[in-house]
Parts: sequence; structure tokens; C-alpha cells
Amino acid sequence: LEVLDDRFTGRQFDRDSGGNLYRAFGFGSLDYLGPDPLEYQKFGFYTKSTNQEEDDWSDLIRLTRLLNESVDTNYESVVESLVHVESWLRFFAVDTLLANMETSFANGGVGDYAFYIGDKDERATLLPYDLDSILGMSVSGVDTSIHRATANPVPSRFLKSPGFARRYHALLDELASSLFAPEQIETIIGNVLSGWATPEFVDRIQQFSNERRAAVLSQIPRSLTVQVDLPLADPDYLRYYRSDTDSITLHGRADVLQSDKILVQGREAKWSLWDGQWAIEGVKLHAGVNEILIQALDEQGEELEDLRLRVFREGEPEQLYSGALKEDTVWSPELSPIRVSSDLLIPEGVTLTILPGTSVEFMDGAGVTVRGQLRALGTEGQRIYFASQRFVAQRWGGLRFENTMAHNVLNYVTIEWTLVKAGIHLEQSRLDMRGGRWIGAYSSFIVSLYSSLHLNDCIFPDVSNGEPIAGIGIPDGGYWIVENCELGRTTGYADVIDFTGGKRPGPVPQFLNNRFLGGSDDGLDLDGGDGYVEGNTFMNFQKANASTSEAHAIATGLYQGVTSNVTIVRNIFVNNDHDILLKEGAQAHVAHNTFVDSRIGTISLRELERRTQPPGSLFMEGNIFDTENVLHALDSVLKSKPDFSAVIQDSILPEAWAHFGERNHDLDPGFVNKAELDFRLSPRSPVLGLGPVGLDPGAYVLPGLAVQGLPWTTLPDTKVNLHLGGPGVIAYRYRLDDEVWSEAMSITEPLQLKGLSEGLHQLEWLDQNAAGIWRSGETPIQTPAWEVSSSTSPIRISEVYSASIQGEQDESRKWEFIEIVNLGQRVHLLKDYSLTDDLNDPLKYQFARIALAEPGQRVVIGEEGNLSFQGWILPFKLNRQGESVYLFRKVNGQSVLIDQVHFGWQANGWSLGRNESGVWRLGIPTPESVNQMAQLSGFNEVQITEWSPLESASHPKGFIEIANQGSFPVGIGKWTLSTEPAWLARSLTFPDLSFLAPGEFRTIDSGKGTYDIPDELHPEHALWALKNDQGKNVDRIWYANPIAGLSWRRDPNQFDHLLMSPPTPGVGDVVAPDDALIVINEVAADNREQLSPWSTFADWIELWNPNPTSFDLGGLSITDNLDMPLKWVFPDGVVLEPFDYMQIWMDGSRLPDKVNSGFGLKAGGDQVWLFDAAERGGSLLDAVEFGVQIPGH
Repeated sequence: LEVLDDRFTGRQFDRDSGGNLYRAFGFGSLDYLGPDPLEYQKFGFYTKSTNQEEDDWSDLIRLTRLLNESVDTNYESVVESLVHVESWLRFFAVDTLLANMETSFANGGVGDYAFYIGDKDERATLLPYDLDSILGMSVSGVDTSIHRATANPVPSRFLKSPGFARRYHALLDELASSLFAPEQIETIIGNVLSGWATPEFVDRIQQFSNERRAAVLSQIPRSLTVQVDLPLADPDYLRYYRSDTDSITLHGRADVLQSDKILVQGREAKWSLWDGQWAIEGVKLHAGVNEILIQALDEQGEELEDLRLRVFREGEPEQLYSGALKEDTVWSPELSPIRVSSDLLIPEGVTLTILPGTSVEFMDGAGVTVRGQLRALGTEGQRIYFASQRFVAQRWGGLRFENTMAHNVLNYVTIEWTLVKAGIHLEQSRLDMRGGRWIGAYSSFIVSLYSSLHLNDCIFPDVSNGEPIAGIGIPDGGYWIVENCELGRTTGYADVIDFTGGKRPGPVPQFLNNRFLGGSDDGLDLDGGDGYVEGNTFMNFQKANASTSEAHAIATGLYQGVTSNVTIVRNIFVNNDHDILLKEGAQAHVAHNTFVDSRIGTISLRELERRTQPPGSLFMEGNIFDTENVLHALDSVLKSKPDFSAVIQDSILPEAWAHFGERNHDLDPGFVNKAELDFRLSPRSPVLGLGPVGLDPGAYVLPGLAVQGLPWTTLPDTKVNLHLGGPGVIAYRYRLDDEVWSEAMSITEPLQLKGLSEGLHQLEWLDQNAAGIWRSGETPIQTPAWEVSSSTSPIRISEVYSASIQGEQDESRKWEFIEIVNLGQRVHLLKDYSLTDDLNDPLKYQFARIALAEPGQRVVIGEEGNLSFQGWILPFKLNRQGESVYLFRKVNGQSVLIDQVHFGWQANGWSLGRNESGVWRLGIPTPESVNQMAQLSGFNEVQITEWSPLESASHPKGFIEIANQGSFPVGIGKWTLSTEPAWLARSLTFPDLSFLAPGEFRTIDSGKGTYDIPDELHPEHALWALKNDQGKNVDRIWYANPIAGLSWRRDPNQFDHLLMSPPTPGVGDVVAPDDALIVINEVAADNREQLSPWSTFADWIELWNPNPTSFDLGGLSITDNLDMPLKWVFPDGVVLEPFDYMQIWMDGSRLPDKVNSGFGLKAGGDQVWLFDAAERGGSLLDAVEFGVQIPGH
């Protein structure tokens, strides 16, 4: 509780505390009362709580005048200059979520609020007042409107203004998912009211808050809806509306957080961001079926969501069609519905063209046979409909194409209730179909016999006991492509697509960027031919039939003695029994796919029950296998074919399969969100760049050619060696700097460019995939330009290790070092180079006159000369808290800066290194070897774990502690820790390249340092938020009424429960199990009585084992500095017997050994921490903090 006076403004507006604080009463609703200040001072209007003696009301008069009299066209810009808009929106939003039932300006009533207008910043801030009727404490109000505040004119205009309306709803949504989320608000309510109210009362308030949150969210329109005031036509399963007029009115709601415009058939509807309502009149209807497209667009004009509804208007057909067409014919929507009374023939030489929006009805089971040309030219907004006679429950005869290689087109055609089997039949014909849709129940859709077929953007619904698409053969010079389609599920013993034939060098079937939703047999069954499969998603293929076959996403097989050879690249496989079946001599190149949760085996090499013949060969590269059994039935195949070859390389897979090739890794892929089927690699994935030619493994790589070896910085070399690759690519052509194109070259051939001139250079590429398709010369791949400069140095900093661990067994993690690399192609002398951490002293380390670096060589300058093959000694310490490292070169007697790296907090035991693109990332220390990047945890592993705003022995101005609770490091560069609300924030931004090690606890003080909160923590109450570099909330804390000598911390066993106890900043709160407890029993920091074994009065500590069993102290560590938790580590084999004591000497004048830590204690006050062994988690076992010691005690 705070009094509204100058002390309040001094605390809450300490950077601008000289302004006017106003309190509003019953008539003070920010209406403009004219220029006379006395009007505002009348009883029941406003009072001033600061600067009363100055009696200056001009700021209030200006505020009310502009709020009320600004014109609509510039209202929002004027308001932005008048008020802190964010604080106003939060004022209304928080009041709404609290369900404040006190009559207030915030909720449509009057009075009960205050506002502050600063002296330096004159934008007004609204302040709540009188909150004794919130969260159901008096009247419930759980379902009250989120728009109550608009009962007053000023809030009404403010909140209904389009820009502010969107932000108001967005803030309600953001608060509901953060501060008012059940786990957070329950913690706040519990900790504030605990000890002041009964548990039953606390539970009731918490429950009300959650119910109010749900009620608020339910009032925010979040999806596109439409209200149609028309009857449904019979039979209603067709889901048509029926209209007798040629235009209709539509209305509905849309997402107020993202929608900017609502379009109906391309026309903009009236749209209110305040209540989410849209409406439009005069939507035109032609005779027949009208498919009306309703779209919600965002501020960039991108579609957010759409709805489609079908409205039928009866028309009078001018004629009936049947028999053979005599001449070229055009059907248009003005003639709809076109009616075909009996079978229609389009003979050779005749073209039937159907214009967008046309409806065609087939009577008495009639169909169409095409021997000439059919051109159905629907569009996305005006579809063409083929159906049986309207409102008659009868199927029609479908479309049959016979011996017609004319360019037949079905664009955006909806086919209703055609033949149960193969409503489209092709025989030695050609058809391109885009945007096809089917309505009705079917067992199959398309049969293709020795025809060219291209399906694009079609949606095939589920089928029963049939194969949706089947084909055999492709004519010479033809094609067979299924692209960008969605294919529903099958039942029984039926594949989704069954295709036979197609062999290179002729055309092969291609399956590109489709979505297969599942089935009870195979997704693709490719027999007796080659196939190209790229960019698809296959999921949920699981056997559910009585056959001896098994279920696979992709299957191969033999047909009339011809085997299959398939290329499978950039696909995602999820939750299938098997992902690929390779059998009967088939061969496969499988690259850059992501395999997840294969139920039986990823690649099946034989159907065991059928005893199918073994495959020919298998080559796999760049894949991610997030599954256990990679090669199913391998043992069975090797018994019958011992020379079977299976190669797996450059892939992520379980260790048991890594020996099938080179450069494989057993790592967590680091998917963005596996649970939500987002298998992209996160920016912190440890597998980035581990695929072929430096690509990422898995499906999410760009299609086409990939190039490795291009310089990422300016270099002096006049030649470049490049390695080529890319998923599915078999050949390439290139040109340099707009010169002529090269001849075709095999992808296995590296490319060397020689004799490059000074200046910029750029390469362009054309690639050919395994289906034989060349990229168009109009859209070549362009790789980044690079510069050749003979005056440029090829030496760069490649790795920096500052967070070394004393006592570490691994030498590479024990010593600090800086590594440089020669990126050039010639030996380079280093005598003119120097390294430093101080720009004012560039010569801190100078290389010897004879020092050199071979091409590609990495050389190390190490702490005390360690880790350096040459023994080069780093003469300065690196600061793990963050600093900079600079590389200089002497040019004409002057030190010129060549390279630099700036970093923040470093994770103990981890280094910074450049990846192949020259980008700095956290890694594993690899002195004088190729850098190895680290796997990072996501931001959700970081928490605020302890905090106190009050003085303690080690933190005189309070502290906030953050911790990484994950198993991997976390990057916290550019994160912020700040008070809320944001417009009043006192924030700390962590420097780029800052990290927390797994299990690390970091303490943040108030002060002026790089990692200090810039202002003191508020001694009474505050809300702090930790946000990542994208501005997303990582964690929040709130405190009030702190107690001296205690801090708040999260209960390790219950995240949303807070504990208060003596502060332990920088140390975890989890302790070892009781049966493994070792305690610090005694400390002598100013020893004057007991001699050490080497006859000095050294400091000492005593440990005690209070357990009935002996305890191995090996690996435990003692430190007086939390930045160095392993300052002294017990050697292996040191055992403390039951209930026994052990003395550890703390003599900083001697080197550490088995009984001496090698560092002393401060008699004027110090701290000692005892940590468990790293293999048991390294948790804190005990700690002691002490002040000034009495000599000899």
C-alpha cells in the first residue's frame, strides 16, 4: 500500500519525479471542461497530490482538450504524444482481468483512478486506485464484458481506435498467458495472501482468477467465422446453401489480434477491430454453384485463414448436351447449370472450354469421353463444378481420356459424387490438373495407363478399400508428377499411390512436396521403375489388413524382371511402421530426410513373412534418424546376400549404426518442437552443418545445389577449391561473373577456380536432379560474392577458451587458449601479428620471427604454453565474465586491426569457435583441431531461481539469481532482465555471446557493471521479467514485503511454490541425498594454534561424515569463488569413514595437493562452498559464510 504523494512519485517515477500527480473523482472522466483551470478544481472533479503550491493545471487542460478534440485522421498519433499508450492499455487490461467490480473509470464507471504527468516526459500515465473489489472478493463479475470501459466517452474513443483496439486485445491475450496464467497468478496470490488469509479463501481467489481468465479469453475473437442467413438445400449432406436471389449479405467475426482486412470474393468487407465483426452486402451469385471465398489478411496482406461456402442458385438451362460435340464449344457461368443428359463425346479435333465459375450437371449417370481436348479453366476464386443432377442422389459417369495427347486441363475443378472407382481415367493421354477437389465417398480417383499426368495442389479425401491413384507407364517425352497435394488415408490392403514403370534415361514418376496422411498398407508403391521423391511428409502408415505384407511409407519392387532405383530426398517420415521398403534388387539413394519414431524399422530390407528377395544396394547421407532400428531385417538379408552394401554417412543416428559410414554422430537433433511435429532444427541445434558439404542434416535444407569452400571473408588467394553437393543433385553447370555457362559436370567433380583477379567475384549455378530435370536458366542459384585482395591477411581468430576448469582431467578444458587459423592456401609468416585483449596495448602477445602457419593450419597460444604444439604462451588472462580479443598485424610500422571477437558470460568448460560460415558459436574446446559446435538447450530451461532486494553479506544492494536447469548450455546473449511494465523498465541487456552452463547459477547485482542491474532493486515490491532475444518471456518474479536476512527462492520440488530462507546466491538449492551427506563441521580462517604438516599456521576446514556408512570423497570440490566451483577437487580414493572427521588445509602459499587446497581463507570474512562430484550432478552439499574472525578461533 502506498500513499499518492510526492514520496510515491519519487519511488515510482524516480527519473522524472517533479511532475503533477492528479486524483480523479466522480466527475473527473477526462472530458474537456474548457480553458479555465477552476472548472477542473470543482468539487468531485480533480485534486493535485503534488506541486499544489504551484497551482498549474495547464498540462491537464491540454491533455483533456486534445483527447476530446483531435480529429480522427491523426487521433492515434496525437494520443501517442499525449499519453503512455502502453500504460493506458495495461491499466484497462489488468482491471479487466481482475474483474474489478468497484465503480471506476477503468470499467465504465467514474472516479477511483489517478494519473501522473511528468515534468520531463509529459505523457500521462494512468494509475489504479481502490482495488478492494477484485477477483470476486465482493461481487463475482466473472463473466463481465472486456469492453466495459467504453461506457465513458474518452476510454471509448481510445480503446475503439483501430490501432489501440488491436493492442488492447493483444495485451489481454499476452497477460492471460503470462502474468495471469494459472501457474503464475496462483503463485502470486498464494505468496501474497499466505499467512493473511485461510487456505480456503486463497483457493477461492485462485479459482476465480482462473475462471475470469478463461472468460476474458473467450470474449476475444480468434478465428474467422461466417453467418449465412440462408437455408440448406436438400439433400443436406451436400452442404449447399440455396438462394433465390442474385446477391446475398454475409457477416461474421475474425481474429482481432492478427486480421487487418476481410475480403469476400476479393471485395473488402466492413471490419471492426474493436468487436471483431465484419459484414458485406451485395455478394453476387450466378446461376448454379457459387463457391464464395472469405479471407482474413494480416497487415502485410498475407492470408491468415479462409472459409469457403457453396451457394446454389437455380437457373434455366438453354439447352441439354449429349452425344458428340460438332465443333469447338465454350461453356460459361451465364449458362449454368450446364446439363448433360447422356454420355458426351469430345471427338478428335474438337475443344470444349469451360470458363471459371461454371456448373455442369450430369443426368442419369452420364459422363464425358475426351478424344479431342478438354480445357476446364477454373480459378481459385471461381471454381468449376462437375456433379450429378442437382439434388438427385445419383452418381455420374466421370471423365475418360482416350488417346488424346492434346493439352487437357482441369484447373480448380470440384468433382461431386462421380464413379466410386476412378472417376478420372486416362489411357495414352495427357492431363494437367491443378486445385482439384472431390466431394463424396470413393474407393479411388484416378487411373493412368501409359499417360502423362501432372497433379498439383489437389486434395484427395480418405477412401475405403481402394487405391486413390494408380498408374503404369509414361510415354516417351512425357511426365508423371504428383506435386503439392494432400492425400487422405486408405483402409484395407491398398496403397495410396501405386505406380509401375518409368526408367531413366526416360521420364520417371516424381512426387514433390506432398502430404501423405497415412494408411493401412503403403503410401507409395513403386515397382519396376525409377522414382524421384522429394519434399514430402509421410505419416501414420501402419498395417491394418489381413495380408502377409507390411506397411511402409515408400515401397519398391520388381515388375516383369525390372527392378526399382529410387531417389528419396528432403522428406519427413513420422510414426510409420516402416519408412522405406527396399527389396527385390532395388537400389536407393536416400539423402537429407528426417525419420521420426519408426515403429518397427526405418529402412526395411525384406518383408520377413513373405521372404521377399533382398535389395541391390543402399546409400544414405545427411539424414536424421530420430528412431532406434535403422536397418530392419539386415541380418536376414546378409544371410542370403553377404555382399549387400549399405552405406550411411554424414548422418545423425544411434551409435549402434554409426559404423556403416563416416562422419556419423549420435546427437539429439534439437528439433524446434517435436511434440507439435515441427522438425526444423532450432538455431541452437548441435547438428547444424554436420551434413554433406556443410549442409544441415535432415529434411529442412534448401532444394538444389550446395557449395562448400566459398570464402566467408576477404582473402588474398587467386584460386578457390569448391566441393559440390545437394539433395538429389547429379550434375551442374556454372558461370563466373556473368561469363558464359560451363558444360555440364558431374556433382562428384570438385571445381577449382584459378587466376582470379582482384575485386569481387560471384558464381551462378544450374543444377540437374536425379529425375533428369535441369533448373531454368532464368532462375539460377547465386552464391554469395567474395573479394580477392592481395593486401588482405588470411589469418583469423578461430577459437577462444576463457572458461577453463582448474583440476579438470581433460587437458583441453583445463587451460585457457586462443586459436588462430590460416584460411589461405599458402604458408603464412606470423612475425608481424599480435594478440591482445586491450585496444590500447595491441602488442601484448607478439609472435616470434620464425612463427608460421601452414595452409588451413590452426595454431594455439595457451595458458602457460599448454595445448600449444609450439609451446606459445598466452601472457594475459581471459575474463570469463566477458571481454574482447583482438588480432593485429604490423603494416608499415603501424598495428592494424585484422580480426576481433566480443563475448559475454562464458559457460565453464565450453569455448567460443567459428563455424564454417565464420559465425561465432559455443563449442567444445578443440585446440588445434576443427571446431565442434555445442548442443544448446532452449530458453525454457532458464529460470529466475532466487532473489532478494535487501542487503546481505555478499550482496549489499540485493540480487537476482538465474539458472540453467537444462542438460546443455543456453545462449542468453541479448536477453533482458527488467522491471515491468516495459515503459518504466530498468533493464539489463546481456552482451551477445553470453551463455549459462548446464546446472549453472548466476547472480546479478545492482550496480554499474556489465552484468549489473542499473538501478537498485525496489526495497518493498517489484515485478521483474527475464526475456529472450526475441522478446519472449522466459520467467517472471514478483515480490512484496521482503524480510531482512532472507531471500525468496523457488521450491526445487514445486516450481510455483516459493520458499524463504537465508540467501545462497550463485548456488543451487538441491542437496545430495541424506545417505550421502557430508558437512563442513568447522572453519579456522585465522589459525594461530595448530601447525600444519609443513609447520605453518595455515587456515583449515573440517569435514564430517554423519552417516553410518563410509563415503568416497573423490570428485567433491571446495571453493571460495563460485565462478570456480572446482577450485580444489578431492582426488579419487579418499574415503571418510562413518562418523569420522577430516581436516583440509587451506594454505595459499603452497601448491595444491591431496591435503591442501592451494588457497587460503580471509580472516576478515569469507565464504566456503562444498560441492558434490560432477558425475552425481555437482550439487551443493554445504556452505558457510562468515565475517571477521577472532584470531586463534
